[in-house]
Amino acid sequence: MLEYPGAVFPVSKVDQTIDTEEADYVPRNSQDKFNWELYKRERYVDAPVSLQVVTRRWEDEKCLAVLAEVEKAMGRA
Repeated sequence: MLEYPGAVFPVSKVDQTIDTEEADYVPRNSQDKFNWELYKRERYVDAPVSLQVVTRRWEDEKCLAVLAEVEKAMGRA
């Protein structure tokens, strides 16, 4: 819709011992509170965790170059 180039890539899976609910989190507004309450650790057992690289319009090559650097840093290239 906005024509921003983007690439999505997997980085890990949800780890039940690390990815816990934050007890002291204070929602910013009612929508944030609604979204926060949707997270239940047991729903996301071994769910994939991904990140996205997005660049400005007409910067497709830059998006792919950033993705290549991320892959190198992750030891995948």
